[in-house]
Amino acid sequence: GLFVLVIAAGLLGDPHRLKNLEPTLVWIIWWVGLSLVTACAGNVWPVLDPWRTLFDGADALVRRLRGGRGLALGWAYPGRAGVWPAAALLLLFVWVEVIFPDASVPSRIAGLALAWTAVTLTGMVCFGADIWQRNVDVFAVYFATLGRFAPLAPGPDGRSLILRFPGRGLMGTQPVPAGLIGFVIAMRARVLFEGML
Repeated sequence: GLFVLVIAAGLLGDPHRLKNLEPTLVWIIWWVGLSLVTACAGNVWPVLDPWRTLFDGADALVRRLRGGRGLALGWAYPGRAGVWPAAALLLLFVWVEVIFPDASVPSRIAGLALAWTAVTLTGMVCFGADIWQRNVDVFAVYFATLGRFAPLAPGPDGRSLILRFPGRGLMGTQPVPAGLIGFVIAMRARVLFEGML
């Protein structure tokens, strides 16, 4: 519902950035606020992700109509690429956020959100939602990385919550995917650049 509200506010609302709620919802509440909640409490992005919700809803509908076969084409994701695409997309997103002069113009925000919708839904159809979100979806990778700092995490069954020391999620036993270090450096560079700005 909030995603539809953001798009509607950008396309149909007041075009002035100070008279439209969209820039505040996107840049302050979603990007900054959700980042803080994720790092301090736990990664809630999987529950709030509008693009995954859209894909899962469409996939469920197609499965019902086709008798079991969903939307995902099952293309093989190149393992060597790792999360490098997400790192590159994070740098592009930071450029839009910090340098792009129209970053707070409501119609531009709505246009970028719709463009990302097309890109991410296409990627989910091609590679599958889980693979896309683990490797290319900049927001899923970003919030998952921040969520490693949090004291709450999903339990082994995926339905329960576990309580851990803050930062404990950074010391996992799983191998680090290719490009994750580059992604973390891009995250730090974003904060450093915004701080200097």
